[in-house]
Amino acid sequence: DMVDRGELAYLKLMVEKGVISMDDTVGHAAEKMLDYKRKMLKGPRK
Repeated sequence: DMVDRGELAYLKLMVEKGVISMDDTVGHAAEKMLDYKRKMLKGPRK
């Protein structure tokens, strides 16, 4: 399996938060996840 447990837990969290939905394709979900991670890393603080 390509997805490790950390990523899977993160994916579940994103689904729960409504950032991605279960019917998103895996590729699309991964894209959104990366987007979200980038935003989180940048954050509101500078």
